[in-house]
Amino acid sequence: MSNIELFFKEYEHNEDIPKELCELMLFTTHNKAARYLKCKNKFTNITNKGNGKYSLNYNDKNFYFKLFSDGDIQKGDKQILSENKRYEWSLNRTLKLACSMDLIEPKVIIGTSNCNSMSFLISFKDKEDASTKVIDYATNLVMDKKDYYELFKFREINTVDKYDIYCIDLIIKKTGDYACKDIFEYLIFNKEIFNELSKTSVFSFLEKTYDQDGINFKNYLLFGDGSDMIFFQSIDDGYTKLQQELDTFTENPKIPSKHISYDKKKGKYVLKASINSKCYFNLLSDFIDNEQIKDELLSKKRHGHCHENSQMIANGLGDNALIVGGKIKINENDYFNHSWVELEDEKLVFDYNHNIIMDKKGYYELYGARPISKTYNRNMKDIIKKLVLDYNIMYSIVLNYLGKEIYKDFSRNEKVLKKKL
Repeated sequence: MSNIELFFKEYEHNEDIPKELCELMLFTTHNKAARYLKCKNKFTNITNKGNGKYSLNYNDKNFYFKLFSDGDIQKGDKQILSENKRYEWSLNRTLKLACSMDLIEPKVIIGTSNCNSMSFLISFKDKEDASTKVIDYATNLVMDKKDYYELFKFREINTVDKYDIYCIDLIIKKTGDYACKDIFEYLIFNKEIFNELSKTSVFSFLEKTYDQDGINFKNYLLFGDGSDMIFFQSIDDGYTKLQQELDTFTENPKIPSKHISYDKKKGKYVLKASINSKCYFNLLSDFIDNEQIKDELLSKKRHGHCHENSQMIANGLGDNALIVGGKIKINENDYFNHSWVELEDEKLVFDYNHNIIMDKKGYYELYGARPISKTYNRNMKDIIKKLVLDYNIMYSIVLNYLGKEIYKDFSRNEKVLKKKL
């Protein structure tokens, strides 16, 4: 194995931690008020530069940094990052956040430093200046990669990207090793492990680039199942209790629900979020004649195919139905790709996965819905006919997001793909 020698050599590395770094790690556990007072009264070698930016003077050089906890992250993470237990959570949260945060070219770097025999970083491209930054969950820091490596004498052991983590997740699910006792081996020796496992039929996907439909496997992290199945959820609450209650109710409306009742005057169910907040809805299954589809809507089988099912629902609603490819919120900060259908005139949303027909405003507020692309069903029919039925060159899930743009480009260059008779 190519990096075994480096691993054991670096893993044993240990040395005294400079007092400036000890001070820095203590500083990152303080709240904003305490940090402000320390900097103002010069009780520290750290200077407050404003806008959440700080500078540590060490060996006559200024190292600029931000605190990860000052960013848009979950309350659970903020709490963990203010305590020593952040070291215990470092691996799980690093893997999870590298997959779920809105970052450019995220990667997880495994290495060793003068503070930790085993460190886990998230590297990414900064949106403003395209420089490479790193997030160190264990020390609650966001810094320029070069500065971080110099300050902490960090040495890399291995690097994995989102697709590598995705593959590790699949391996764990297929082997049933949910305790994930060998996660260090997976992360450090992933290339060697993938190579060995790919020789067996069960894990043959590890050596393939494309699936049977010609889709690059890495695209599953953008569209489809792979976008919302990455593991290591741990502290993530998932759907709110209200959303969970609604999902349970829409699977079995006969079970009494604390916050859901039926309004006979309106002929709709009402979800009471609070005294002053109500959301009205109907069950999609109540308007379906096909018993097989109705049974599916009243079960967990309805999940996992929202993109295709939205196209089906739109066909039943007519040409003016809008197929929306977007995202919905699954906890404080995380979203996953999801499709639904809207009727503009009636301001209604039809969601197959949740078996609901709901007022658009209420739906957007409840699920934190973010539309990415909206396509009229009349246009989607043309897109599907040409890109899927005629040429079979487009994975149907992608159509809800990029179908219009791809269709336009394809139409201009269609002769390239036409077969000669």
